[in-house]
Amino acid sequence: IQSLLSSRCDLGKTERTAQLVSEMGVRVGQAVEQFVSAGQLVAGENPQLAAELSEACHLARQAGQAIVQQTQYQMEPGRGVVYACDRHSLVQAAKRLVQAVTRVLVLGDQATVLQLLAAKDRVTACLTELAKRSSFAEFMSQFAELGQHMVQLGQLSGERQADVKCEIARCKLAHMRSALEKAVGLQLTASKLYLRHPDNTCAQRLRADVLAHMRLSLDSLADVVARRQQERQSRSSPRLPDHQILGQLASERGLIGHSVQVAQALDWHGFELAWERCLTVCLLISQLHSCPPCWWAAADWLEYYVQTLGNMLLTSMRALEVLTPASKVAQENLDAFLDTWRCVVTNELGHLLLTVLDQASTLGRRQNTLATNGGNGAGGSGSVSPETSAPEGGSKKAANHAQAGPLPSKAN
Repeated sequence: IQSLLSSRCDLGKTERTAQLVSEMGVRVGQAVEQFVSAGQLVAGENPQLAAELSEACHLARQAGQAIVQQTQYQMEPGRGVVYACDRHSLVQAAKRLVQAVTRVLVLGDQATVLQLLAAKDRVTACLTELAKRSSFAEFMSQFAELGQHMVQLGQLSGERQADVKCEIARCKLAHMRSALEKAVGLQLTASKLYLRHPDNTCAQRLRADVLAHMRLSLDSLADVVARRQQERQSRSSPRLPDHQILGQLASERGLIGHSVQVAQALDWHGFELAWERCLTVCLLISQLHSCPPCWWAAADWLEYYVQTLGNMLLTSMRALEVLTPASKVAQENLDAFLDTWRCVVTNELGHLLLTVLDQASTLGRRQNTLATNGGNGAGGSGSVSPETSAPEGGSKKAANHAQAGPLPSKAN
């Protein structure tokens, strides 16, 4: 239809062209019917939007039928091809069709969001019931139900993550889904520890912390899905220049492996120092000017996640110490938290750190090449504009800042 309407000439006057136009109208009508059928199925599954969706589907069907009727033709003696409508009428029908289809799509998107939020509410309610269970048999029964709801939430949130166009929202959803998936296993071991040692303060605190972490992750996921605006918290500390931040980040290349080693060795003091350094890495990345906003989102989330997970890991260490190393349940719980810590700092924080440093290294090489070409008197052929030397997703301000001075040797 777009190609037909954008051409300056009249609708086809030959019988062959008229047949093609008519076939196009029929195919559009068939496609609209299939689309409307899918919309009506969605309306049946979502009572809150059933009335609006049904009306939108009705308007879309009418618009599709109008396209079919207005692209019909007949052959008249002496006049040749005569269409059922003129170009202006077909333009108006096409506009109505686009408006109706867009309305169905918008309502269908709202239905998807409502389904996901309902799945999130079921998980939250299941967590509340899980906290009330005092026997292991009751807990396992409720935990099995939690697993079913989490599977459904994971499927819906995964589909949503694939559909989201905003890179920041997609990044947040990926991290939150990963955190929730890991939290289910931590909830199991922490609850087993509590049910085995209900009077132990560390066991009580650990289970409460895992539940609070899951609830916050669920609420954060719902905020992203529902497109609730979340402003980044302003940092009280002054921001350093990017080249100084990158120099500090480059000096922390070995931090990830070190934090895992001291945690596995149950070195409390060493782990606390490494933990603080991990938080500093998150803070530094979030303060970089010349990086894509999705990296800021990842750093902000990881700062919370590393803070929370580090607290829970220390509590698990204390629980094992209080309950003596002979406690099998306490040891299994600690092993679960150690595995989660290793996975998070290696696969998420470590990957983000290396990505930032790799981009800094690439930018540094470009600047060195630019300086060399300039020193050799290379003219316009060797020059690079700030836009081309800026990292992908960065701003012109970031590019100008990157030109202000070379990166430190460690980052290069």
